[in-house]
Amino acid sequence: TALVSVRPYVLAAPTLSIDVDEQPQTVPAESQLSETDREVDRRLFWGCLNIAGCMCCWGAMPVVLRELSKSIDPWTANGIRYPFAAMLYWPCLIYAYRHDLLDRQLIFRSLIPAFFAFGGQIFWAQAPYHLPASSIGFFIRMATVWALVGAMILFKEERRLLRSRWFWIGIATSLIGYLGLAYEKGAFDARASATGVAIISACSLFFGLYGVSV
Repeated sequence: TALVSVRPYVLAAPTLSIDVDEQPQTVPAESQLSETDREVDRRLFWGCLNIAGCMCCWGAMPVVLRELSKSIDPWTANGIRYPFAAMLYWPCLIYAYRHDLLDRQLIFRSLIPAFFAFGGQIFWAQAPYHLPASSIGFFIRMATVWALVGAMILFKEERRLLRSRWFWIGIATSLIGYLGLAYEKGAFDARASATGVAIISACSLFFGLYGVSV
C-alpha cells in the first residue's frame, strides 16, 4: 500500500493566488516504501539471528542435562540454572524500569507466560532422567504443533492459514519427516520409556503455549 503524505500550501506573498484545482504535492511512494522495506529487512535479520542463537542453545541443552543427570538431580539443575538466568536478566529489567518501559499491567500480564515457562522447565529438567538426548530433541518439536493450535485459537489473522493448501502440505511433510527421522535415529528405541514420552510431551505443551502467550 502506497503511503502518501500531503504537504500544506505555503503562501510566498500576500498577493500570491493559488489555483484551487492544483493537485497537492505528494512524497514519492517509492521512497516511503523503500524505508518501510528497510525497516522490515532489519527486523527480519535480527529475528532470524535470534532464532539461530536460540536453536543453538536449545540444541545443546538435552546433551548437557543428560550428562548432568549422572551427578545431580533435576531440582538441583533447575536451582542452579534459574538464579544464574536471573542474574543475567536483572540488568535488563532495571534498565526497562528506569526508562518507564515496565508498568504494573505489563508485569501482571507477564505472569501468564511465566507460568508456562516455569512448568515447562520442570518437565524439561525431568526428561533427561527418562530419555536419551536424541529422543528429547525430537519429541520437544511437538511444541510447534501446540504453538500452531494456540495461535489459531487466539489470533484471528492466523486462521487464514487454514484455508491455504500449502500450509497443510507443509504440516504433513514436516510430520512425515519428523516421524521418519525420529525412527531412523532411534528416538523410539527401548530407552524411550512411556514415562519419559509423557514428560517430554507435557513439556512441549507448556513450551508451545509459552510462545503463544508471549
